[in-house]
Amino acid sequence: MTRLLALLALAGCLVFTGVGIAAEHGAPKKAEKSEKKAPPKAAEKKAPPPPAAEGGEGKIGYSDEEIQLNGMMVPIKTRNGKNYEVVTLRLQLAPTEETRRPACWMAPIVHEKFLMYLHDANLSEDDFVGQKRELLARALLDVAIKTTDKSYYSGVVLVDETSPPLAQKSITLSSQCK
Repeated sequence: MTRLLALLALAGCLVFTGVGIAAEHGAPKKAEKSEKKAPPKAAEKKAPPPPAAEGGEGKIGYSDEEIQLNGMMVPIKTRNGKNYEVVTLRLQLAPTEETRRPACWMAPIVHEKFLMYLHDANLSEDDFVGQKRELLARALLDVAIKTTDKSYYSGVVLVDETSPPLAQKSITLSSQCK
């Protein structure tokens, strides 16, 4: 009988101790209740980034970082029927630091959406020259935005022999984001 009473007392202590700990964990302490809350501090204003060293002017609205996607075989209508040509695209990243990682993770998915768009677009050789080239780049940016979010990418560049080489940071991003 004594043994049974001791076991019940022990079980009661364990149950009520656990409930007490749980209650203390969620509830504010008495000392916290009586203290007056300090007014929240005003958010510290961040200084604008220094202008870029190139040419003395900072670029506003877009970043220098790009992700170069792998080449894509795209059907292009010619006089002799269809030819498949390699098209290489670069995604220009938005200037915000918070979206760089998600934009990198989404690059393979955007690449696939570009493939589907370019396959269904019925492109001709004229679509890669002059104003039609710019329209194609805008249409591809719209595809990227619809696939992800408008805060990930600021532009799409169709790469050709006149395109400048990638910066080292962009080369690193391009190799990591595939």
